Amino acid sequence: MASISRDRNGRRNIRFVRSDGTRPKIRLGKVTQKQAEAVKVHVERLVATTITGHVVDDETARWVAALDGVLAGRLAHSKRTVGTLTQNFVHRSTTWQTRINRTVG
Repeated sequence: MASISRDRNGRRNIRFVRSDGTRPKIRLGKVTQKQAEAVKVHVERLVATTITGHVVDDETARWVAALDGVLAGRLAHSKRTVGTLTQNFVHRSTTWQTRINRTVG
């Protein structure tokens, strides 16, 4: 669902397939393969959540909440990429929490 590529200058990118079939690129910069794989796992989970409409797992939710400014900016850089997925996740989580509070409340 997502793949890691490396530019000629050694910078790594993640490409993933959106529901419309396009493959946007998220530029990670000079990171290790292990770091790129960790980001790729979370990107895949966010994409799968968007496609299926399910709630994101706790680990990915914590990862999104803890993103620093640099990586968050890179993820949100291109239109309708992980930035949009993240916003959708936050919106759905808030909606879900509201439903739980009404039910339990």
